Formats: sequence, C-alpha cells, structure tokens
Amino acid sequence: MNREIKYRGQRINSFEWVYGYYVFRGGKKHQIVTEEFTFPFEVRPETVGQLTGLKDKHGKVIYCGDLYRTELTEKPRQVFFKNGAFCGGFTFDNCAPLAWDCERDEDTCNELYPCNTEYIEIIGNIHENPELLK
Repeated sequence: MNREIKYRGQRINSFEWVYGYYVFRGGKKHQIVTEEFTFPFEVRPETVGQLTGLKDKHGKVIYCGDLYRTELTEKPRQVFFKNGAFCGGFTFDNCAPLAWDCERDEDTCNELYPCNTEYIEIIGNIHENPELLK
C-alpha cells in the first residue's frame, strides 16, 4: 500500500490543529511543518498523531488519537499505532491489530484495513473529546 506520511498536532499557544510533517528538534521541541509554510509550529507532544492513510465511512481521514465507533457497538474506541500496525481499542494495552471487530466482541480490536473502514465513523479525538471514553 502506498500512503502519505503526515501528522497533526495542536499548537501550544492556540490549541489550533496543524497538519504536515513532524519534526523533533533539540530533544525538546515538537513541531509540525505545514505544506503551506516553511515555518514550523510548536505543538503539544501528547497531541501528535500520524495519518493512517485510511478514511471512515464518511470519507473523513483517520489519525492516531481519533475516536470512532462501529455499527456493532456504541462504545467508542481509540485509534493507536502498536506493533507496526494501526489498531483500534479501548486502551493501548488491550489493542491488537483492528479488522473491524471480526469476532463481534466489544473487547476485541484488530488491524485497520481499507476494506473494513467503511463500518467505522470518526466521532472525535482523545484530546478534544476525552469524555467520550467514559
């Protein structure tokens, strides 16, 4: 699969989302350089998420840190990157590679594949909507 490598992060001074290329400078500055500007924006490191290269059932691009639900359950799950795969689950520890709940079990998560994201709806992200996981 050929995909674009991009990231997003929230600016530290405005909480605005910026999208582009991730840069870690000097061991302490986390920055996103957008395609439109050559000036890097410093971002909150905990908000940096990689583009998965996939889209949900509405065509919305999916990033690590996004929250989603499927047609089978109303309980939201989070997108993670773990063991070389984009995954979905309730926590990083219970997340395994997301194949849209193949086992039809709320505690199961499998690898995200382009063919099964048609059942996923992005409903927010962990940074702006943490209450959705409660």
